[in-house]
Amino acid sequence: MGLDPLPPTNLSVGLFFCADRVEWSRVFFGEAIGHENSGTMSKETRLADSSTNLSLLASLAAGRTVSDSWPIFLEKYGRLLLRWGHRWGARPEDCEEIIQETLILAFRNLHQYQNNPKSNFRSWLKTLAFRCWQKIRDDLQRLQGLELEKFDEQTLRMLTSPAACKDLLGTFEAVARDEILELATQRVQSRVEPETWLCFELMHVEKLPGDEVATRLMKSRQAVFSNVYRVRTMLKDEILAMDSEFQF
Repeated sequence: MGLDPLPPTNLSVGLFFCADRVEWSRVFFGEAIGHENSGTMSKETRLADSSTNLSLLASLAAGRTVSDSWPIFLEKYGRLLLRWGHRWGARPEDCEEIIQETLILAFRNLHQYQNNPKSNFRSWLKTLAFRCWQKIRDDLQRLQGLELEKFDEQTLRMLTSPAACKDLLGTFEAVARDEILELATQRVQSRVEPETWLCFELMHVEKLPGDEVATRLMKSRQAVFSNVYRVRTMLKDEILAMDSEFQF
């Protein structure tokens, strides 16, 4: 089956940020785990990139075509690839050139994900990140073999190092988790009464004591905790339905 025409790879498109939903979920599930080491994108930077109001998972889950989902991947994950390249030594003027062919590989993989209903989004995205790194490594080594002197030895060593690979995989997996949490949050919030959700938000985002929430909402303490428990259970069930191996 032929591929859809590859959309333009303009990586300078402006982004719109709305961090609240992802931050609610991260606070609830303790998302500050394992990705803030010195070799990985900072939590604040990742949140800014990963909480754009464009969600690749939501787009694919809604059954949109690959061509419709591609601009989302480009703005969100193309930007992550560029940041990764900058972080591991590529000059800004070289980074887009390094990424271009990799984005073609990513576009083909979107087809593979959409055509496999059993695909696990987080595992698929992590595998894609590894394939992107392999592609970048092979292309850089090929260019160096042609003695074009495009990249210096230090840049080559940094971009093709196991540490750079681990960093890229960790960043993509962290953003995949953000997308799963965000979509689960949207779905659960749409299925409960606003006051039920507010109980959860006040206790787990604003960290208010149960008694204070009960007083503010003029509800019994038992009703508040019952609502919070209901939302927590629904969120967990929704997440596990999307990713049975998700670690809380």
